[in-house]
Amino acid sequence: MGLLQIAVIAIVFGALERWRPVEPVTDRAAVQLDVVYTLIHRLGLFRLVLFFAIEPVWNALFTQLRMAGVLAWQLDRCDRALVAGRERHRPGLRCWPICWCSTSSTT
Repeated sequence: MGLLQIAVIAIVFGALERWRPVEPVTDRAAVQLDVVYTLIHRLGLFRLVLFFAIEPVWNALFTQLRMAGVLAWQLDRCDRALVAGRERHRPGLRCWPICWCSTSSTT
Protein backbone atom coordinates (compact mmCIF):
# COMPACT_ATOMS: atom_id res chain seq x y z
CA MET A 1 0.00 0.00 0.00
CA GLY A 2 2.87 2.34 0.80
CA LEU A 3 4.43 1.75 -2.61
CA LEU A 4 1.12 2.60 -4.28
CA GLN A 5 0.87 5.82 -2.28
CA ILE A 6 4.44 6.76 -3.21
CA ALA A 7 3.70 6.07 -6.88
CA VAL A 8 0.61 8.31 -6.81
CA ILE A 9 2.53 11.07 -5.04
CA ALA A 10 5.43 10.85 -7.50
CA ILE A 11 3.38 10.60 -10.68
CA VAL A 12 0.30 12.72 -10.04
CA PHE A 13 1.50 15.32 -7.58
CA GLY A 14 4.98 15.51 -9.10
CA ALA A 15 3.51 16.26 -12.53
CA LEU A 16 1.14 18.87 -11.09
CA GLU A 17 3.97 20.52 -9.16
CA ARG A 18 6.12 20.75 -12.30
CA TRP A 19 3.20 22.05 -14.36
CA ARG A 20 1.94 24.68 -11.89
CA PRO A 21 4.16 25.00 -8.83
CA VAL A 22 2.51 26.45 -5.73
CA GLU A 23 5.73 28.18 -4.73
CA PRO A 24 9.17 28.37 -6.29
CA VAL A 25 11.75 25.86 -5.07
CA THR A 26 14.51 27.79 -3.35
CA ASP A 27 16.20 25.02 -1.36
CA ARG A 28 16.70 21.67 -3.13
CA ALA A 29 18.19 20.07 0.00
CA ALA A 30 14.98 20.75 1.94
CA VAL A 31 12.94 19.13 -0.83
CA GLN A 32 15.20 16.06 -0.82
CA LEU A 33 14.91 15.78 2.96
CA ASP A 34 11.13 15.98 2.65
CA VAL A 35 11.23 13.14 0.11
CA VAL A 36 13.30 11.00 2.50
CA TYR A 37 10.88 11.66 5.38
CA THR A 38 7.94 10.78 3.12
CA LEU A 39 9.58 7.50 2.12
CA ILE A 40 10.30 6.62 5.75
CA HIS A 41 6.70 7.31 6.72
CA ARG A 42 4.90 5.74 3.76
CA LEU A 43 7.00 2.56 3.71
CA GLY A 44 6.36 2.01 7.41
CA LEU A 45 10.00 2.14 8.45
CA PHE A 46 9.22 4.37 11.44
CA ARG A 47 6.66 1.88 12.75
CA LEU A 48 9.09 -0.98 12.25
CA VAL A 49 11.81 0.76 14.27
CA LEU A 50 9.29 1.66 16.97
CA PHE A 51 8.12 -1.96 17.16
CA PHE A 52 11.63 -3.30 17.71
CA ALA A 53 12.47 -0.52 20.18
CA ILE A 54 9.29 -0.66 22.32
CA GLU A 55 8.27 -4.33 22.19
CA PRO A 56 11.06 -5.64 24.50
CA VAL A 57 10.27 -2.94 27.09
CA TRP A 58 6.55 -3.68 26.85
CA ASN A 59 7.12 -7.43 27.24
CA ALA A 60 9.41 -6.91 30.24
CA LEU A 61 6.86 -4.64 31.92
CA PHE A 62 3.98 -7.07 31.49
CA THR A 63 6.17 -9.99 32.54
CA GLN A 64 6.92 -8.21 35.82
CA LEU A 65 3.23 -7.39 36.32
CA ARG A 66 2.25 -11.00 35.65
CA MET A 67 4.86 -12.29 38.07
CA ALA A 68 3.48 -9.88 40.68
CA GLY A 69 0.08 -11.56 40.28
CA VAL A 70 -1.66 -8.94 38.13
CA LEU A 71 -3.80 -10.37 35.36
CA ALA A 72 -3.70 -8.96 31.86
CA TRP A 73 -6.69 -6.78 31.02
CA GLN A 74 -9.33 -8.61 29.00
CA LEU A 75 -12.69 -7.31 27.92
CA ASP A 76 -14.60 -10.49 28.74
CA ARG A 77 -13.46 -10.22 32.35
CA CYS A 78 -14.88 -6.70 32.62
CA ASP A 79 -18.41 -7.17 31.34
CA ARG A 80 -20.72 -9.24 33.52
CA ALA A 81 -22.91 -10.23 30.57
CA LEU A 82 -19.95 -11.77 28.76
CA VAL A 83 -18.85 -13.90 31.68
CA ALA A 84 -22.17 -15.15 33.00
CA GLY A 85 -21.73 -18.66 34.37
CA ARG A 86 -17.92 -18.64 34.23
CA GLU A 87 -15.19 -17.84 36.68
CA ARG A 88 -13.76 -14.40 36.11
CA HIS A 89 -10.21 -15.33 36.97
CA ARG A 90 -8.24 -17.66 39.15
CA PRO A 91 -8.58 -16.97 42.88
CA GLY A 92 -5.71 -15.09 44.46
CA LEU A 93 -4.76 -13.07 41.39
CA ARG A 94 -5.37 -9.34 41.24
CA CYS A 95 -7.04 -7.74 38.23
CA TRP A 96 -6.71 -4.30 36.64
CA PRO A 97 -8.75 -1.72 38.56
CA ILE A 98 -10.87 -0.90 35.50
CA CYS A 99 -12.55 -4.34 35.66
CA TRP A 100 -15.25 -5.59 38.00
CA CYS A 101 -13.22 -8.36 39.50
CA SER A 102 -14.08 -10.82 42.19
CA THR A 103 -12.61 -14.10 43.29
CA SER A 104 -15.94 -15.88 43.21
CA SER A 105 -17.60 -17.27 40.14
CA THR A 106 -20.77 -15.76 38.74
CA THR A 107 -23.82 -17.84 38.06
